[in-house]
Amino acid sequence: METLPRIAHVVLLVLLGAALVAADGDPAGDIGAGTGTVAPPAPIAEAGFEEATEPSGQRMVAAQASALTREGMELVRSFNDDKARNPNAIVDAAIAFGKARRLLEKGGDQDELSAVQSNLYWCKKQMDLDALKDYVARKGEDGRLALTQLDEVATAKPAAGEAPAYLKRAETFATTNPDNHLQIAIRYLEVAERFPGEVSGTEANKRALAAQQAMVKAVQDAAQAARETRFTKQAKIAAGQTPLPSASAQKDALVEIKKSYAKSYAKKDPSSKRKLARKLQAEAGMNKADPAIFHQMLSESIRLGGETEDYEPLLAAFDQLAGTFAEYDATTEKKVALKKMSSKPTSAAILKLLDTPSDPAANLVVGRWFAFTARRWGDGFPMLARGSDVEIAKVAQMEIDKPVNAGEQMQVADAWYEVGKNAKAKEDKIGCMARAMTWYQGVVGELEGISKDRVVKRIAEIDKLLPLDPDSVDWGSLTASQWDKLKGKVVVVTARSGRTDSGVALGAGERVRVVAHPTDQWSFTFSNFYSDGGKKTFGWKGYARTYTSTMNGRTTTYESGLSYSFGAFNQGALIGWIDNGTKKNCGILAGPGRLYFSPQQGYGVSDSTGQIRVKLLAVDEDDEE
Repeated sequence: METLPRIAHVVLLVLLGAALVAADGDPAGDIGAGTGTVAPPAPIAEAGFEEATEPSGQRMVAAQASALTREGMELVRSFNDDKARNPNAIVDAAIAFGKARRLLEKGGDQDELSAVQSNLYWCKKQMDLDALKDYVARKGEDGRLALTQLDEVATAKPAAGEAPAYLKRAETFATTNPDNHLQIAIRYLEVAERFPGEVSGTEANKRALAAQQAMVKAVQDAAQAARETRFTKQAKIAAGQTPLPSASAQKDALVEIKKSYAKSYAKKDPSSKRKLARKLQAEAGMNKADPAIFHQMLSESIRLGGETEDYEPLLAAFDQLAGTFAEYDATTEKKVALKKMSSKPTSAAILKLLDTPSDPAANLVVGRWFAFTARRWGDGFPMLARGSDVEIAKVAQMEIDKPVNAGEQMQVADAWYEVGKNAKAKEDKIGCMARAMTWYQGVVGELEGISKDRVVKRIAEIDKLLPLDPDSVDWGSLTASQWDKLKGKVVVVTARSGRTDSGVALGAGERVRVVAHPTDQWSFTFSNFYSDGGKKTFGWKGYARTYTSTMNGRTTTYESGLSYSFGAFNQGALIGWIDNGTKKNCGILAGPGRLYFSPQQGYGVSDSTGQIRVKLLAVDEDDEE
């Protein structure tokens, strides 16, 4: 049996000091010897809240309390999910609950107050206050408020006669929130520990255990679900109820589809066919009211996907058909289509998975296609984790476990980098490095010193290795290396030129993408009136002026491109336009007309130097900004 990740931290809940109690024991030895009910809270103003007596003010306070309660519950969940990774979440939760309690005790919802106090009680049981005292001290007044609230709740000694009411409140929550097993356990646990030996306490003890067992099972189920692939889920597709359209209706529908998508059908290259296959599959749902059109759009997506080895729209279309039409066997139809392509390794592997979803070799082949070729990482990781390549499987499982902090994300990035560095197949190397690049770029902003220098170097190294993927590139954040890989006409736009003619004239309906070099810069000298003055050097996005404004004694800092005078562009931005048409700061421009460029200049520029290169790329009707 597979080992499911991160189960131990949930099971640990059962073993903590807040664990289940014997019916005749005293579980609260670490709480303190309180001698009465919870002490009256300090006035709200002392906790940083304003007194609210008007209905609108009361509603605002109630909304604040609810937001704090939700924040606290999320922090409790985060702590319980992984205490090692989120050790301070329990203190932050107590702070949120402490603030909520102060608000609620001024007349808020009593059910919510009960929830807050149950959570505060639980938080106190989980804390190693000696280990966390420095952290609490750093939180200042918030930390002191949390500790006060924890002590007040934990040391309270309600009368035995209150046990049924406590149990009833826990039951009400459990009934209305049946899937929130952690909070259910927390509610019942409080009752069990406050009333040991009472009938209600004993019953709460049993229910707390049941909730904890349900929580463990839910985590196990979630871990298993995260490892499921689209092939292990096949049997779960609900059968459709709509009768299949007649052959003649299908034929007529296909004629209509080809008319509507005539321009796309006219393009015969593999890339255009793949785009059309995905477009038909994505847009079929808009035509579900016409079963024949819906059926044929998906059938065409399957055909084009097969011709171009694009397995995602092919497989998805089969599943959509099975979920819509009665007596449609998706598995049988997939096998018929894939057998026509069985000479292709991925097709053969998919055929294998249709019969044996756990086959390691087939999972590796198909997982590689989804992850490294199609960049559908979410589909690819579960298959790679089941695959026969041990190293790739380890990293894929790290992805499934969802790294949450910079340290874990760095580990995943480094793991992909090492696997990619040692990969023999070019596709594996590029796919692994692309994924490493994603993580490195996401985490580099959080790093400093030597660690940051290392990641910056790796990003540059990987950037040179990776081919440019036009379908997934971020046009607004290209690197210089990516720009160099683009194929298109180069136009040099100088800062001194009022208008640079690109030499390109577009016909009606023709479009071109303007891509500026990401590191080219030019310089402008501004007067003080239109900027903060002096010589400024910047790239194609222009200079965003930062300035302050003081009104009624209040000073505000703004960042502006002086849009009130110069349109919606920063000073010095690279602007393109078609003849006298609308100006644009790069991006896609459409004909008819001749294409020109210039820097965006207003008044007050006394000197300008430098140049920025742009590339002009042809685009089709499916390309977007």
